[in-house]
Amino acid sequence: YGWPDEEVLLLVASLMVLGEISLMMDGALVPIDKAYEPITTPAKRRKIVVIKRQTTDPKAVQDARSLGKELFHEMGPDGEDALFSFAQNKLKGWQTSLSGYKPLADTGSYPGKDEISDGLVLVRKLLACDSSYKFIELFNSQKADLLHLADNYSDLEQFYEHQKPTWEKLRKAFERFQLNRLELERENQAGPALARMQQILAAPSPYSLIKEAEGLITTVGTVNTTLVTARRTETTRKIDNLLVKLTAEVDAAAGDAGLRAGCLKPLETLKSHVQTEESLAHITQAESEALKEYDAASDRIEEFVRKLTEGLPKE
Repeated sequence: YGWPDEEVLLLVASLMVLGEISLMMDGALVPIDKAYEPITTPAKRRKIVVIKRQTTDPKAVQDARSLGKELFHEMGPDGEDALFSFAQNKLKGWQTSLSGYKPLADTGSYPGKDEISDGLVLVRKLLACDSSYKFIELFNSQKADLLHLADNYSDLEQFYEHQKPTWEKLRKAFERFQLNRLELERENQAGPALARMQQILAAPSPYSLIKEAEGLITTVGTVNTTLVTARRTETTRKIDNLLVKLTAEVDAAAGDAGLRAGCLKPLETLKSHVQTEESLAHITQAESEALKEYDAASDRIEEFVRKLTEGLPKE
């Protein structure tokens, strides 16, 4: 070190800021914010080893640039540092998106869990590189994995940014149709369509299949509505018949308002429930409940008549 201290300080500091050199003392790198004292202290300065920055082979830079275009559909800048910054920024964008998709995928109700986890591992490894030399070397060596990730990322981005509402509609419809699954599976059109819905929801990569969702939902939904409407109509008719019979029995017994309400209200409540019930089994069950309520009402009318005849106080 034949230069004056001021010139040494200025030169070394400038080169360190530019990233052209690093300083090592006692086997450890000297951080740039702690370099002043070793540089300006002659005894310590003699222990300093100047390490020149390791630069990347120009061909490797061009290979990385070409790979970046394949991955990001955009040609990066022609220069090691600029390309390093460009690629890292793109990967950070991937990381942000994949991290946003991960919570839904981890529930098991949305696709891409493994692809997202593997992609995040790869991206984090690349973003951990603290120099352009290390980054470009690793970037090029991971070409196959990166291209695979790019394909997965394209599918995942399309799904979570655009297809997710259709997927959720498919899931909810399939869940709703489970109420009447056995009956729907017996139908010529609804059965295969319901099975196809299940296949899509269980597929590891359903992205190209989601376009079938609307048609499948319509097919199964039309049959389901027809079945439910027919069952509601039949059950309502039976409950109405029971209401007519009970009304006549109450009239014949000269029943008061209390008896009329007590006999008719349970059946009217069942009838109202049937109008909104989506389960065929529950609608059928309402028929059995209606018969039980009818029998209970008949017993009540008989008790009313007995007390009336015997001159006993009526309930």
